[in-house]
Amino acid sequence: QLCEPVKKLPKCRYFRDITWTLVSSADNITEQIVHCHCPRAAVSYLIKRQAVQSPHGLLAYRYSFACSPQSRLRCQRKEPCRLFTVRKRQELLDEVNTNTLCQCPHGHVCPRHHTDPGVIAGKSYTEEAIKTYSGYCIS
Repeated sequence: QLCEPVKKLPKCRYFRDITWTLVSSADNITEQIVHCHCPRAAVSYLIKRQAVQSPHGLLAYRYSFACSPQSRLRCQRKEPCRLFTVRKRQELLDEVNTNTLCQCPHGHVCPRHHTDPGVIAGKSYTEEAIKTYSGYCIS
């Protein structure tokens, strides 16, 4: 629940602005801070996770979220068309989640798998065996 009207918050830019952060600590205290609001029908997605020290000296994690456009919008230059989150389950088994962000322009295709050409590795979270990847339109 927000304590002030959402219309007073600035509108986020796709992929660039942090729309909200969530800090979750080991002592069961959670804090959410909203920085801006996503454009209509946009989707928020996790872009960063940081380990931070809570005021009580405990380990906490700060999760940052950004906005992505509706998947039927055309991708802009240098914007990812698909995001991949890969969790290593066993030695030969990966659990892969994908988020389609936008449609590639005519004559270009978006990678379907995190090992395809046009995919760039992003953040790695080693303690949870998670890696993120961004897929970009290729011709």
